[in-house]
Amino acid sequence: MSNKLTPFERLYIEQAVYKAIASDVSTKGAGLRAQLDAALIDGYLSTGVKSRDALIQGQKVGAYSVKVSKDTRKTVLSIQDRKAWLDWALENGYAHEEKHIVVDDEQEVLAELLNNGELPDGCEVQEVGTPPRPTGTTLTVDPAKVNAIMGELGMGNVFPLLDGEK
Repeated sequence: MSNKLTPFERLYIEQAVYKAIASDVSTKGAGLRAQLDAALIDGYLSTGVKSRDALIQGQKVGAYSVKVSKDTRKTVLSIQDRKAWLDWALENGYAHEEKHIVVDDEQEVLAELLNNGELPDGCEVQEVGTPPRPTGTTLTVDPAKVNAIMGELGMGNVFPLLDGEK
């Protein structure tokens, strides 16, 4: 029997290993990865720490991080009483009268007023958008580093395929 694997044999072994560990490394369900993802996200929510080194026996083999959405929050002036707003805008030179009162580039005017700290009649300051929130996790691991540490722990070269041996 030869110690050299054919590409087919290698695929069969890799598929068997993959199937044996797939539920543990899946981000779905109740496997190990899903449980640790939940713990990492809980840690982020309580401490704000988004990333940690992936360590085996104190040696860094990668990183485990929480993915976070962008902060889309912004402060805007919102018109609550249109008539009061239009009367104020006309009185203060931000509008003109045609058949009715018209404010050109209304959103731009409101943004300028907000920046200037003015609160026109009929308007209120509102916070809109979404704060940053966790959307998942990312785990990156260097297989060669894991294999080297496994060897140092006396487990031998348990993943010869990770070292590129074919």
